[in-house]
Amino acid sequence: MTPRQGLKAAHIHRVGASELATSWGGSVPVFASPALIGRIETTCMRVADHLLTPDLITLGVEFDIKHLAPTPPDNQVEIVAELIEVRDGALVYVVAARDAAGTIASGRHLRRVVDRQRFMRKVGERASVLKCATLCSTTADDRC
Repeated sequence: MTPRQGLKAAHIHRVGASELATSWGGSVPVFASPALIGRIETTCMRVADHLLTPDLITLGVEFDIKHLAPTPPDNQVEIVAELIEVRDGALVYVVAARDAAGTIASGRHLRRVVDRQRFMRKVGERASVLKCATLCSTTADDRC
């Protein structure tokens, strides 16, 4: 089976202390936008990733999310994602999040379907470049 338009997933999540803006450098104890976006991304992966062959993975590449209202700690948030478009290795989702008081976020998220081994090769190549760059910036090594 392959991902197709119209597939949906929902996830209910309780906001924990590590997900508050105060844990991300903010000054108020509410659900932090980066943590919310991470939960949205996870919900999107639940929609279609299990339908891919084992040699394929999805990567989140675009986020157009509006964080509209605060959620205090220890409250539940429901996140819903619907796959609205499948084209050229791209999966486009419409997403929404709400707590008991109403909508807290809405938007779109795009994920790319990529070959797992090819991607991991790129990760390894980049790690080598970064290791060399770090070595060269911290030493007077002639190999740089």
